[in-house]
Amino acid sequence: MSTEQTMRFGFLAAALLAAGLATAAAHAQQTSQTAAADILSVRAVLDKVEAQGYRDITEVEREDGRYEVKATDADGRRVKIHVDGRTGEIVKTERK
Repeated sequence: MSTEQTMRFGFLAAALLAAGLATAAAHAQQTSQTAAADILSVRAVLDKVEAQGYRDITEVEREDGRYEVKATDADGRRVKIHVDGRTGEIVKTERK
């Protein structure tokens, strides 16, 4: 293989690698944006929690597509509520 052929091959390999990396980065960004768009807003989660009878909400945290909400239940006890970020369903309640 001549020097010219080696340079052409190297250039082609570099171009293909760059195109592959750019495609992967674009796909990762699109997937991330789609996943974030599927998560309910804090307001929507609060509306669902309040509709279940919880009140005096003092804290809301979003992590890994789920929400943790600190509130008071119907019996006046402080609770931590775990809410599915996509559906708003309460999946777990911890009493303090």
